[in-house]
Amino acid sequence: MSENYYHQDGFIGRWIAGALTDEEKKEFELWQKNNNHRQEFFNELTKIHWSQKSLEIPKASSERMWSAIAEATTSKQVSRRWVRNTTQWAATIAASIVIYFGLESQFAYREITTSKAQQTEIVLPDGSIARLNGLSSIRYNSWRWPLTRSVTMHGEVYFEVQKMKQPFNVTAENLNVEVLGTKFNIRDRADRSEVVCSSGKVRVNARNSSENTILTPGLAVSMHRGHFSMPYSIDTVLVAGWSQGIWNYQSAPIYSILNDWEITYGLTITMDSIDTKRTFTGLIHGSSSLSALTQLGLSAGFETTIVNDSTFFLKLKK
Repeated sequence: MSENYYHQDGFIGRWIAGALTDEEKKEFELWQKNNNHRQEFFNELTKIHWSQKSLEIPKASSERMWSAIAEATTSKQVSRRWVRNTTQWAATIAASIVIYFGLESQFAYREITTSKAQQTEIVLPDGSIARLNGLSSIRYNSWRWPLTRSVTMHGEVYFEVQKMKQPFNVTAENLNVEVLGTKFNIRDRADRSEVVCSSGKVRVNARNSSENTILTPGLAVSMHRGHFSMPYSIDTVLVAGWSQGIWNYQSAPIYSILNDWEITYGLTITMDSIDTKRTFTGLIHGSSSLSALTQLGLSAGFETTIVNDSTFFLKLKK
């Protein structure tokens, strides 16, 4: 049986009601043994089912209910037992639906977040890799992963996706990305969004408009106020350069660059009389935060003063 078959409401209802055939029971038990998440889910269903069985419905209420049904039934062909069984069956299915979605929300979703100046790398259920920059997060449903490889993200994440027939989808605040198997980086923050393709092919869709574009290796696209830029070239070696302190910018506003560094290095940057809307294009090797600020200052015309280990003050050169 397929993964989806065992998660259907009808199957869960028949399983709880003890209405599976012997063949279905054997296949179902074998299917559970192959995955810890499946066992965890159906074990929880079993516990909740037996706890519900221990609850008794007041006898008087039950008698009044069946009396009302008998009075309302005019056809002699309708069996009271059939009505009772049908009602119990419907109640079982309804309860299973509620239990399923309750357990799914509690156990199925995995969320990984990073704080300022923190980076982490995780392996997704299909072997794909996600590398998170600071102040970033991803969320996915581990139970439904065999059916839909979907991730929701915030911040900046580099992905190395295992190639499969099933598409790999990433949803960010401003855009959606769909791939089959590739390496790419998504930066989606309030000040600027950018997608860079390292290998394979990436389809990028704007969430708030009909705009879309396809990227091939070595191409990137940025988004500002809901509109894509023209695709531009980028060195594929530098797609996730932020994890190594290497920054490759294409017409990026200085305020956006400084925001990157505050997040990645854990800095506090203050300044005086600097035009942060001015753009910068080029490569910066930031082995340290001071080194990165010094290199940017040479182009932007400011000098950096160290306040403490994580605080810097920028001012225009005289």
